[in-house]
Amino acid sequence: MLKNNLFNFRRYKKKEGDSKKRHPKLIVDENNVNYGFMGLTEKRKKGKHHNNIPLIKNPKKGDSRPAYLRKKISYDIKENFGEILKDYNLSNKDKKDIIAYVNKKLKK
Repeated sequence: MLKNNLFNFRRYKKKEGDSKKRHPKLIVDENNVNYGFMGLTEKRKKGKHHNNIPLIKNPKKGDSRPAYLRKKISYDIKENFGEILKDYNLSNKDKKDIIAYVNKKLKK
């Protein structure tokens, strides 16, 4: 399943909420026109009851703050994503855990 474009971070070009920030997304799935992605966040929970996936190491180079990935895998067209972000990388342990999570999730 591991293709070159997968498990890399890309800047999401769409405006999200009230913020004009274009947050990085982890690409976890790909088909002809869409990327499947998971959002990167600093928050431990989404809402009151939904825990995000904790990462051992913040993927952004030089950033020591806690980092999490949202559990939801969303899809959008490839044109809404920028180039691969070179200063964002998952640790080997995080990548292994996320690959196992995604494989389990995509089988459903």
